[in-house]
Amino acid sequence: MTDKTLSIAEVREWTSTVFDALERQGMGKIVLEHNEHWGVFFEDALNLAQQPELIVGSLADDIGDLRREMLAYRSEDHGMIISHACHHLIGIMKYLAFTAGGATANASDVDAGGTSHA
Repeated sequence: MTDKTLSIAEVREWTSTVFDALERQGMGKIVLEHNEHWGVFFEDALNLAQQPELIVGSLADDIGDLRREMLAYRSEDHGMIISHACHHLIGIMKYLAFTAGGATANASDVDAGGTSHA
């Protein structure tokens, strides 16, 4: 890895593009058929000197905690704990990757009117 920085704008473009492609393919909602998922604490995820302990995550917890973090963000009294929100967003993104399966998309799938050619 030569470049040691990553812009938030680029990450936002990536996520927006993925979400737009999923919506064009008719995936406007995520069907929650599973609740539990494997994960590791984010403090351990980058420590390659020691194998991390597996934990069981919960989509219900991920969703609930993200909704509470959004309320905290909008609150005058509290603030969002960004690392906590990111940790729970990982669970949602893993499940989204699972539900998307092997779906593919590219920019040529969309005409000027924004509709899919699926």
